[in-house]
Amino acid sequence: MPLPDLEPGAPAYATKPNPDAPSDMGQITAASRMLGRDLMPWQKLVAQVAGERRIDDPRRYRYPIVCVTVPRQSGKTTLMRTVLAQRAIANRNRVAFYTAQTGKDAVARWADLVKDIEQGPLARFVEKRIAAGSQALTFPTGSRISPFAPTAKSLHGYTPHDVMLDEIFAWDAAQGADLMGAIKPAQLTLKDKQLWLVSTAGHAGSEFLKSWVDAGRLAVDDPGAGVAYFEWSMPEGLDPYDPASWAFHPALGHTITAEDLASDAESQTRGEWMRAYMNVWTGSVEPIFDMDAWEKRRHVLDPAPWHQVTVAYEVAYDRSSAAVWGVYTNPASGRPALKLIKAGPGAEWVAPEVAKLDFEHRPRAIYADDAGPTRIVTDQLRTMPSRRAGAKGIDVQTLSSKDFATGCAAFKAHVSEGGFDHDAGPEFARQMEGAVSRPMGEGWVLSRRDSRVPIPDLIAGVVALRGHEQAPPTLSKPKVRF
Repeated sequence: MPLPDLEPGAPAYATKPNPDAPSDMGQITAASRMLGRDLMPWQKLVAQVAGERRIDDPRRYRYPIVCVTVPRQSGKTTLMRTVLAQRAIANRNRVAFYTAQTGKDAVARWADLVKDIEQGPLARFVEKRIAAGSQALTFPTGSRISPFAPTAKSLHGYTPHDVMLDEIFAWDAAQGADLMGAIKPAQLTLKDKQLWLVSTAGHAGSEFLKSWVDAGRLAVDDPGAGVAYFEWSMPEGLDPYDPASWAFHPALGHTITAEDLASDAESQTRGEWMRAYMNVWTGSVEPIFDMDAWEKRRHVLDPAPWHQVTVAYEVAYDRSSAAVWGVYTNPASGRPALKLIKAGPGAEWVAPEVAKLDFEHRPRAIYADDAGPTRIVTDQLRTMPSRRAGAKGIDVQTLSSKDFATGCAAFKAHVSEGGFDHDAGPEFARQMEGAVSRPMGEGWVLSRRDSRVPIPDLIAGVVALRGHEQAPPTLSKPKVRF
């Protein structure tokens, strides 16, 4: 059962210490002072239990796996650095690896440990290597601490005594399985091994973390479990914006104040505030777009002449659905207006529909992104005999990858700043909430493959807006209205 949350800083779940078990706690406390930091009560609790040895075999840790989930600004990385340093000082030739969401994040957190050591009494004893791919802190004992990228191949050829995984909410089940498949064989022959799994709360995509949270909560009441579990999270039913609800936060009153949290609350979306600061699981990944701002721009739109409308189409990554959207300048507001033309299952209907649209209404321009299954429709249109252009086919403008990245960023900015109007329904909002981005160069784009739902309406809207902002004016002006 969860521990009662009656005292400030009390955990929701925590494996209890065994006073009879030998522990490294004294050495961990000494290491924290060498690094110039005093451990908070919650850090001491975790360190005490994680450092316990088996009574029947003190060479082995009582818990081979330690799982910790705490809110942001709790000092979890400080605790991990302290334990890694203690073990490197106290043991000969001990090998430890640390990682986080990405290899870049892992190196940044490792650099924090380097800074702590360089500013303390250990500075002249520890050798630092900073060459990319071979970063390491080597202690006089021969023990090493290194960062590594969170990939299945990163630990190949190593036998690490300690492996610490930070912010594992960022990994899905497949990524987590790949890492565990690399870690377990690498530690198999070691008696004094330990794996740490540390994170803030997750979302619907955090399957790897969720499996350990579920197992950890059960392990709290199982004296024979091989997992030590600790969780600090806001109790259910409280107001996350009421400072009285923040008493659970284990760093409150130690390294942060209620004023600090209140200041952060002003700059966070509700979903991110709940997940990262209240350490409460959210139902989905935090949306890319500001959905409150999106809803405020919903209007009944006035019609516009078709020659003012820029049209864009998109086919879902799995070809399960497709959509055609139009953008024009709303005469009532002077802002771009986004309006649905047609959406439906499958993709076979898109080329005939756009061809008919081109012949009957002569829109300002027709656009598509030059990627994914949408390319097939574009090829069809460009080779389709047209009653307007004959054998030349239909003129479709396509976005380059750079243009698409610009369009995605512009669409997000327009949403946040209320820069356009729309009459989009719940399906468009659902796609916005389910969309996932991926890096592209120095920017990002919407990911057709990785998004949690098909997003053809959303991408068609992005492309239509981008096309509208760069399309030349059309000379013909039919009177038919959109």
